[in-house]
Amino acid sequence: MSYTQQQQQAAWVAHLQQQQQARGLAPLTPQQIAHLAAQLHSRQATAAQATGQQQGQGQQGGPPAGITSHERPLTAGAADHAPPLPASAPTDRSLPLAFTTRRPGPSDDKLRPSLEALEQLANSYADLQHLERRLDWTLARKQHQVTEQATTPGQPFKRTLRVHVLATVHDQSWQLDPEKLAAQADPSSSSSGPTPRVELRISGQLLDDPRYPASSTPFTQFVQRLVVETPSRDPATYPVGSQPLTWTRPPPASSSDPAPPQPDATNPLPALLTTSFPTSSSTLSLRLAVYPSHPAGDRYALHPELAAVLDCAESDRLGVLEALWNYAKTNGLVVEMGGGGEAPAPGAGTGAGAAASALKSGIKTDERIAKFFGNMGMVAFHHVPEYLNRWLMPPSPRLINLVVLVDPAAPTTQHTAYDLDIYVPDPSRPALEACARSLASLSSPPTTTTSSSSSSPSSPSSAAAEELASLDAQIALDCLTTTTHLRQLHALLSFTRDPVSFLSHFIASQAGSLEQILGAGGGGGATIAPVGMDKVLGERWRDEIRRSETWDSSNENEGAGAGAKGWLEDAIAVWAMREKEGEAQRLRQQQQQHQHAAAVAAMQYGRR
Repeated sequence: MSYTQQQQQAAWVAHLQQQQQARGLAPLTPQQIAHLAAQLHSRQATAAQATGQQQGQGQQGGPPAGITSHERPLTAGAADHAPPLPASAPTDRSLPLAFTTRRPGPSDDKLRPSLEALEQLANSYADLQHLERRLDWTLARKQHQVTEQATTPGQPFKRTLRVHVLATVHDQSWQLDPEKLAAQADPSSSSSGPTPRVELRISGQLLDDPRYPASSTPFTQFVQRLVVETPSRDPATYPVGSQPLTWTRPPPASSSDPAPPQPDATNPLPALLTTSFPTSSSTLSLRLAVYPSHPAGDRYALHPELAAVLDCAESDRLGVLEALWNYAKTNGLVVEMGGGGEAPAPGAGTGAGAAASALKSGIKTDERIAKFFGNMGMVAFHHVPEYLNRWLMPPSPRLINLVVLVDPAAPTTQHTAYDLDIYVPDPSRPALEACARSLASLSSPPTTTTSSSSSSPSSPSSAAAEELASLDAQIALDCLTTTTHLRQLHALLSFTRDPVSFLSHFIASQAGSLEQILGAGGGGGATIAPVGMDKVLGERWRDEIRRSETWDSSNENEGAGAGAKGWLEDAIAVWAMREKEGEAQRLRQQQQQHQHAAAVAAMQYGRR
């Protein structure tokens, strides 16, 4: 084996060991190296054999196998062709490029661990950025969904409001002492005695529901108005001016008022109304008209004819629209997409087609609902609520008929309870509102000042939001620092590769910056330029400009105007450059105005 072959084998083995070390694998054993060398020699022998066969075919004059020659045959006396070139030795391209690679130096060995760590950190940061983008998109989507559900009035839920009516008989004849009865029967007595009466106490509460948390809302919040009257009254006992007895809910109090206590065994329900009625017979007939106030929203009573058609006597506006929609869908009265999806006329524009489609979309009226829509053949969707509002009325009150027995055999206190239906919002509404607020605080963390932070402790959510904001700011600063260092590295590498070109480009860029600084005066150069010239060129530039030698040429044959030629050319170039920049700026402003006008037109068309 020659010395050159030994060097090639040594370089090949060193290259294999470097590849193993770069991959983080264990060094190759001598057996593995021998096996790889045998494979390499076999491939070299196969390549040499194939090359020899091709050379043999070329010497015989025939083309290699699989190749067809289209050259004209040579005659024996042909001397116009050059002799064939001698065949070159085969090149072994399977050997590694060991002699062209640079061996790592001491600096590379020292920087390798830090570079590997930085590479891992960069990959981890890229993964975190991808995860952050996905998380931001998910949070934004969920926030939009939760906010839409929290702001949209959902289906109201029905709960039970229990009204308690407590009637207590006082100062009846069988309840008085004999002395009081004798004094009351004596005509000479000046005192008339107590008047027999019935004390009426009305209270109520909202029954517990497992879907809702325990509520401390007072009974007065569920009643808008209460009317108490005696239908079978005695005019001698009940004057006309005292009928009926009405209670109306006062305006809402301030939020600083304390909440009412919860009822228990020692604390009865707070009374909505307490009154007394004098009695003159053995029974007292009362009628209570309760006007409930629904927390879910106002409810309306439908006209009897419309209620018979829609099978809905009382509901809110959304419920009335749903009932009408169900009736129209059941009877096939809904017309959508321009009456079956027909396309507009070929000559009509997009706006005209959309308007025609909107006019053709709506609800067809039949003989049962035509009178509710002014006997029109079809009503557009956006006009349906306007027609329905004309047939809505205030709901009827809930009537409670009560008979109080004024008899010695009857109990002194008579308690009666009645249940009314109350519609409340969706029980998930508070949770949705709290979730929307928390998502909004995560997307836009609140800015806290020093005074607020020192006066009141921050909540865990706000503290986490502040920490995330500070980490984002620190990451932005680190990225800016990394970008600055990378630019410095590129500049230094460019300087090491070609110092002359680097310095030329650097001087050219600095000259351009200097030209921008000197030409910043614009039209007011007479007042602004001297200040900038003094700062850049020093205080002696005025004296140098005043000298004639600065403007005259050193060659006397060329005349005085030749020296100023360069200055004039520079001035003309600056003027032309400013003109071009002005034209380009005007063109950009026109394009922006056109784009803004197109955007406004598109928005107006979308609103139509």
